Amino acid sequence: MLSLTSLNLLSPFTIPPVPPGPPKDLHHVDVDKTEVWLVWNWPDRNGGSEITGFLVEYQEEGEKEWDEWKTVSIPESHVTGLEEGKTYRFRVRAENAIGLSRPDTTVPILCQEKLGEIQNKTPRIFITAKKNNVMNHLSVLLVEIYHFLSVASVAVEMFSLIV
Repeated sequence: MLSLTSLNLLSPFTIPPVPPGPPKDLHHVDVDKTEVWLVWNWPDRNGGSEITGFLVEYQEEGEKEWDEWKTVSIPESHVTGLEEGKTYRFRVRAENAIGLSRPDTTVPILCQEKLGEIQNKTPRIFITAKKNNVMNHLSVLLVEIYHFLSVASVAVEMFSLIV
């Protein structure tokens, strides 16, 4: 006798993969005359399939079409080749083996020379990590702060005894 389970159409233990959730908190961390630096957070859901990259796109103000910039493997991108004085919006979509997520989109960003600031042309370095690594580093930092505050309070007590 055929059943949905025997046909593998219904299995209580298998959920088919789907596209991932959208990236979160897309924003620019720097902007110049012809370039923008973007960062974002990993999606909450990978859709049951490893995230293989992030598709970065941009749209010039007043245009309907989105232009593809590139696909990157980490949650950051340095978009170059933009035009000074123009305003752009950027969006990022996560990708897995099944397909692309819904996008996360920025507010409009004006490409212009930094006013009143000495141009520092040193390379920009972004530190990225998956959520679990960030939480581990944060935990370590909180423990170090706790120990520092404990030592500081002992030092204050000893100082007050001396004075």
